[in-house]
Amino acid sequence: MHTITARQAAIDAVVFSRQLYDVALKGFPADKLAAQPPNLPNHALWTIGHLATTYAFFRSVLDGQSTTVPDSYNALFGPGSKPSATPSTYPPLAELIAHLNRTHAELLRVLREMPEADLTKPPAVEFPFSPTRLAAMHMLAWHDGWHQGQLSLTRVALGLPGILSNLNA
Repeated sequence: MHTITARQAAIDAVVFSRQLYDVALKGFPADKLAAQPPNLPNHALWTIGHLATTYAFFRSVLDGQSTTVPDSYNALFGPGSKPSATPSTYPPLAELIAHLNRTHAELLRVLREMPEADLTKPPAVEFPFSPTRLAAMHMLAWHDGWHQGQLSLTRVALGLPGILSNLNA
């Protein structure tokens, strides 16, 4: 029987949920990155920027320190922001992905290095959705999945294969 620690289970969930965004962006046409089909709330550019800001915030849930993202990101991608259909509103995709990768890597570094006892403490910053830092990491994986579902529906509405179609491609 294979057992893993609660920390490793959280790491695995956070890693897997992030990897699915690489799958979701595979074959996504550049001219459709800001496309927002009817009744779908977000588009690819907004989603990637939103996740970069989300990973920076969730790092602060762990240790009170936030990974830096450009000042404009909170207005563009933070809570309450609304996607714009104008691609020039956003940084280039390569920049968004670089921030996404950096904030995710920093979050994972802190999660891996945090003393085990600290994982069961309340979040280091106000976060009423989770009683502990470890539980917050599972909330993060859920949050990623929420937006992956939206992105998959966007792909299908644009005539592209859904995310799961890309898993083995």
